[in-house]
Amino acid sequence: VYDRYNGFGEEIHSLMEIFNIQIRDYKRQIGKTKAQSTYRGLVDEYKCLSCYLKDKLGTEDIPLMSLDMDFIKNYYSWMLSVRGLAKSTAFERVNTQKWLMYLAMDEGWIHKHPFKKFVCKPEYKKRPFLSEEDLQRVISVKLSYRRQQAIRDMFVFMCFSGLAHADLKELSYRNVHTDSDGNTWLVGNRVKTKAPYVVKLLPIAVELIEKYRGVNEFKDSPDRVFPVGEIGSMEDSLKRIGEKAGCSVRVSPHVGRHTFATLALSKGMPLETLQKVLGHKTIISTQVYAELINPKIGEDTDRMREKIGGMFRLANQEEGMLLRTRRISIPSAFSLRPVIRRIACSSGSFSARSRTGHSQDTVFSLRWWYRVWLLRHAASAGSFLRCAAFRTRLPPAGNVRPRWWDVSLPSPPPPIFRSFSSIRSVP
Repeated sequence: VYDRYNGFGEEIHSLMEIFNIQIRDYKRQIGKTKAQSTYRGLVDEYKCLSCYLKDKLGTEDIPLMSLDMDFIKNYYSWMLSVRGLAKSTAFERVNTQKWLMYLAMDEGWIHKHPFKKFVCKPEYKKRPFLSEEDLQRVISVKLSYRRQQAIRDMFVFMCFSGLAHADLKELSYRNVHTDSDGNTWLVGNRVKTKAPYVVKLLPIAVELIEKYRGVNEFKDSPDRVFPVGEIGSMEDSLKRIGEKAGCSVRVSPHVGRHTFATLALSKGMPLETLQKVLGHKTIISTQVYAELINPKIGEDTDRMREKIGGMFRLANQEEGMLLRTRRISIPSAFSLRPVIRRIACSSGSFSARSRTGHSQDTVFSLRWWYRVWLLRHAASAGSFLRCAAFRTRLPPAGNVRPRWWDVSLPSPPPPIFRSFSSIRSVP
């Protein structure tokens, strides 16, 4: 009667009930279709949900019929605030709750998905990886203990093969193959997803395999390639090794897999090939590494540089010095003020012919020629409004005053001014 009063009964199912069913199913599939790490992650989510029910609702379970949008909203907020989880972790645990509701609908325990319209977005951190310099530091760092040296060797092998810790632990000599050309290959299935992987090993990886052939200490069986221990002890050792080597990122077992992916992409391996090497079921998982480093951008930029790289250049420094030297010599033109006044600033009467020996038309063209010349070059010497010739009022010729931008400069300069070297250098 008490259970019936709280919403429980033979025909009423609860949230923790369906969660327990899935945990037991995952436990039976360990080593077959599910990895041990996947099972442990589901157990952690079960414990987190149990803590929320006790902390916020004061109960150990809740009927499926009582679930609504407010439940999942409060659970998401509690994970971020009280539990202190990252948005990506909270996003994954919300998706687990949605998955459980779909299973409950398949069983006929509920008729409507209570969390279907709830939306939250993850904020994934960029996957850390070692640069080529950091990888060389890890390879070259001097270590005193044999176990640390072995862990360093296994990490370097992961950097050049792309295997995860679980795949490395299950790696046996049955997975190592040699073709007719003498190349060494790794062929197997990933522990986590059972997806196949194929890796053609580099010489340094082959050397590490031969180094531990016949060394059975710390190996689970003589058929295993490397003496891989638990992931926790390997993480602690790699953290100390990375600090001693002076790496820019924290070294962990999975950093080796990230390092291989970024190194392969930077050296030109296509995404489709990298997907098969890493054993990803979909290329979406492989595209994450393309966001870390995209060699296509560099290649396309190099092709653009080959086509237009030499088309545009800055002004030559010697030409700039020549222009500055020419502009510096321009103020000497103001020493021609008496000559300019005598020729260009006449009253316009025919008496100018008697004083200069030139006709009125010649005098008028000379006046405008020097007005344009001074206007073009007086900027470096000061305001062109200070030029005596520019301030001079010119009489009209034929009742039409030509505009200064319509006047064409004579070339070469008139003979009367050829004696002035500073004018002769003007183009």
